[in-house]
Amino acid sequence: LMLIAHGIEVWQPLPWWKRKMLQHFDKIVAVSKYTKEKIQEYNDLHSDKVSVLNNCLDPFLPEPDEENIRQLKKKYAIHKNDKVLLTLTRLSLKDKYKGYEKVLKAVQIMGEDYPELKYLIVGEYDDESKKQLDELIEHLDIQTKVIMTGFISDKGIADHYKLADIYIMPSIKEGFGIVFIE
Repeated sequence: LMLIAHGIEVWQPLPWWKRKMLQHFDKIVAVSKYTKEKIQEYNDLHSDKVSVLNNCLDPFLPEPDEENIRQLKKKYAIHKNDKVLLTLTRLSLKDKYKGYEKVLKAVQIMGEDYPELKYLIVGEYDDESKKQLDELIEHLDIQTKVIMTGFISDKGIADHYKLADIYIMPSIKEGFGIVFIE
C-alpha cells in the first residue's frame, strides 16, 4: 500500500487516526524533500518509509497554438504593447500563502509608471475567494488591469503561458511548484 504526498496536506500534525493509517503504508512518496521532511517531522515516521519522487513535466502537454493565442488576446483585451504578468494558481481563502493579493497591490503601485501592465490570474476559484478578490481589485481601482480566467483545462495552459511576458508565483510555500516546470 503506497501513499503519494503532494504538500500542504501533510505539513502539519495529522489527527491520530490518520497518523495511525500512515504507519500501515508500505511506502510514502513525497513530491519534494521539504514535504518528506514535514511529513516525518509532524507524524513520527522513519526516514526509510518515505521516499522522494519529484513531479515532472507532462510530456503530452500540448504546444501553444498561435490561433488560440490570438483569440485569447482578443477575449482578454490584451493589446500589442501590454506587459502581462501571469500567475497560475488555485484561488481559495484556505490558501492565503499563495500571495496573489501582494501582486494585486504591486500592480496598483506600478500601474502609474506602467499603464500597459496587466495581471492575468489563471486558475479555479471558489465563490467566496472570487468575491473577496473582486472587492480588493475594486478597492485598489485596478479593474482594467486584472483578468481572472477561472479554470483552464490542461489543453489551454500552454496558450495562457504564451500570453505572459513574466510569470510570477508569489507563494511563500509550495509542495513542489509544478507550474515552475511548466
